[in-house]
Amino acid sequence: MKIKILLVALLAALFEVSCVRAQPGSQPNPQNAAEKTVRVPLNAQMLRSESELADFSGLVDEQATIGDPPNVAAKTGWEINSQHNKKFPFAAVLDLGAEKHLAALWFYDINNMGEIAFYGGKPGEWKSIGEAKTDRYMSWQQVPLSATTRYIRIELKSSSAIISEIALYAYTHEGFKALQARLTRENQERVERETAIAKAKNEAANRQVVEMAPFGKLSLVDEIEVGAANPGHGFEESPAGISRIENILGKPCRVITPTEGEAAYMSFRIGRFKLLKPGAQYVLAVDYPEDTSRNWIIQNGGSETSRGFHTGRALGDAFHPKYVNNLNESINVPLSGKYETWKLFFSLHDRFPQRNFIRGKGERALLPDDGFPVTIAQFSARDIPASGGAAVSRIRLFEVLEPQNLKATYTLPQGLPQRHLFWREEMADGVIESEKESERGLKERLDWYRYKARLMHFLGMNTYAKDLLEFGAVQHWDTSPLGGN
Repeated sequence: MKIKILLVALLAALFEVSCVRAQPGSQPNPQNAAEKTVRVPLNAQMLRSESELADFSGLVDEQATIGDPPNVAAKTGWEINSQHNKKFPFAAVLDLGAEKHLAALWFYDINNMGEIAFYGGKPGEWKSIGEAKTDRYMSWQQVPLSATTRYIRIELKSSSAIISEIALYAYTHEGFKALQARLTRENQERVERETAIAKAKNEAANRQVVEMAPFGKLSLVDEIEVGAANPGHGFEESPAGISRIENILGKPCRVITPTEGEAAYMSFRIGRFKLLKPGAQYVLAVDYPEDTSRNWIIQNGGSETSRGFHTGRALGDAFHPKYVNNLNESINVPLSGKYETWKLFFSLHDRFPQRNFIRGKGERALLPDDGFPVTIAQFSARDIPASGGAAVSRIRLFEVLEPQNLKATYTLPQGLPQRHLFWREEMADGVIESEKESERGLKERLDWYRYKARLMHFLGMNTYAKDLLEFGAVQHWDTSPLGGN
């Protein structure tokens, strides 16, 4: 009795495809739109069995009906009499008539568990270009291929590799050029990454170590001379040309000009190829001149925190906020007349946004080797009426060398009233909200809370409060009996 796949084919005819692993259509690389592919027409005259005992013509006899991308059940497949089962493997050679830049081969997997191998080249000189297991049931499987060849050898390792139709995709001329350009670029990036990481490993043993209160010993991981004409580190600014170099208090400093009607920022990437360690404790240090009244907002992509501060008589918040009525007060705080350092202690996340912080769904595409964004921003001129513009001379990243010493000790007075000190973060846990790991800042959600606890230990705070009341919403309790929000 022949293994003609008759019984399973009859079943397949009753079903549409229930599962498709990935769908190429004319585009098996949807993230690379320029790398266009097209379906290669196949017919029985192009397919030659290596053995008279095997008929493979059923693999290409339903090309017009399987869909593009293939999404319709195929009814016929290869034929080999079951008395020859011990003679496997069997193979067939597909002659495309001319060389093609292959992208992918699809096959309709009927049932059973078997293995298939694919080869390119020519008879007598075959090279492996792909392999697959038939571990699906009545569904299409995709096998990525990366080869330029006229001939494809399809080898069934055993009688349990039960498949029916195949579909073949190849790059267009333009699509192949785009592919080659991407592979060249990726190879250059790989070489750059490997070279930079090797350099970083040599540097790590000789990093500058400093004492900085209240953190103790720190090692200098990376440094950005913001006041330089070309600070590097992926420098960006918006609006274009909004920052300028000034000599302030004897050294060059980059200043953001206050703008009418819109906020402004300058952004950098710090820690790229510097062997950053997720979960390790770092200090971000920003050097600024305390020469006049100014406002700063500093966004640290390494822990997705935004913090603001001001000097002199500048306001501590936006003068015209969008949602609430502020009662801002201008207090003329004395200026030191020298450079000061703003410092932020934090635990490094696993993934980072490319620059803008993400609210809702979105890929956190940067990994530790990529570094993370640091953005210096300010409100529009209308909202910072007393500010001369955010000014920064240098940004440094330090690793804490003795984190075990960063737990504050304190003694509460006895017999006196005591207050509980805490901070609030509205909607901050979006960092760990997504079910997709690539959309979260942390692989392990509990780490987000552990890092908060570390910060509380450092600040000497012993109270954690869940934010039950938020603007326009509440969390985790039903207020409908009280009229809703």
